[in-house]
Amino acid sequence: LMVAMLLSLVLLAGALSILYSSKVTYSESDRIARLQEAGRTVVELILRDSRAAGYTGCARPIRAGSFVNNLPNPNGLLWNFEQPIFGYDGSAGAFTPAIDAALIPDATPDSDVIVLRTNREGQPSFRLNAAVTSAGVGTLSVDRPSGATVPAGQTMVISDCRGAAAFVAGAFAGATPTTATINYAGTLTRTFEIDARVTTVDTVIYYVRPSTSGLGPALWRRVGAADPEPLIEGVENLQVLYGVDTNNDLLVDQYDTAAAVNAANN
Repeated sequence: LMVAMLLSLVLLAGALSILYSSKVTYSESDRIARLQEAGRTVVELILRDSRAAGYTGCARPIRAGSFVNNLPNPNGLLWNFEQPIFGYDGSAGAFTPAIDAALIPDATPDSDVIVLRTNREGQPSFRLNAAVTSAGVGTLSVDRPSGATVPAGQTMVISDCRGAAAFVAGAFAGATPTTATINYAGTLTRTFEIDARVTTVDTVIYYVRPSTSGLGPALWRRVGAADPEPLIEGVENLQVLYGVDTNNDLLVDQYDTAAAVNAANN
């Protein structure tokens, strides 16, 4: 009886060992799968906003005098739409150039920050259905996709093949299901013909900071003047290299960190 019990215990221990090993293997595989999925999600989110970085309608690329920025503080981080992309290099506990902590709070110092001025995926696009005959008219009459609206305060750009102008949308009124008017403050500085495009544009900032759960770092995103929002937990570091065109042939000649990029528009 004792021998039988001993053999049974040995067999039971072996079975439990196999069960435990299987559980550990499953947990590790699940952890790796979640990590890979989070990584793919992070890359896809940044890619979506990167693809349209620098969008100014059919007036691109921006030429001297072709783009007018009527946004408040047009040279500030949130509203400098003449600069398609910008970055901060996080290294040795500091950022180069120095970061604006009010706009990018609690950023992890050894992780990079990437700033994209872009037309975001899924945002509505409108067509001017009445010419803008006065640079300071204050209202745009547009055709719109059915049901499309724009919140007050949304940054937008109106463009044709002669140039573009950025402005802040005011009241949005839908005259019919397929037409609307968009009010704006300031001036467009020039006239625009029928069929000019009116689209939304945003500054999108990706960076790493501690998560709201307190369980470690996370990837955060800020869109325009809205509060930063957490996206993916477990993202510890973001490192970005920028393809730089050094001879104005629109091809990448070298890859640099944000600290080494002398002209962000290149």
